[in-house]
Amino acid sequence: MLTVINRLVSETARSQNLLDALALLVSTVRETLSADACCLFLTDDDKGLFVLVSTDGLNTGMIGKARIRFCEG
Repeated sequence: MLTVINRLVSETARSQNLLDALALLVSTVRETLSADACCLFLTDDDKGLFVLVSTDGLNTGMIGKARIRFCEG
């Protein structure tokens, strides 16, 4: 696991932007866990929402559109 984390940190440092880094993160987690999908949500505290910012294995067209209220899910 430490090898995976070291590789992730090294590759993330070379990412061109935040979205590329997040895509690398979710794909690495998905691969490492042998999962069908991996998603990353960030919080929008002002609106009380979790917002999908990256996914591997689900519809990427939902990035920025899929939102979950803090009290849901």
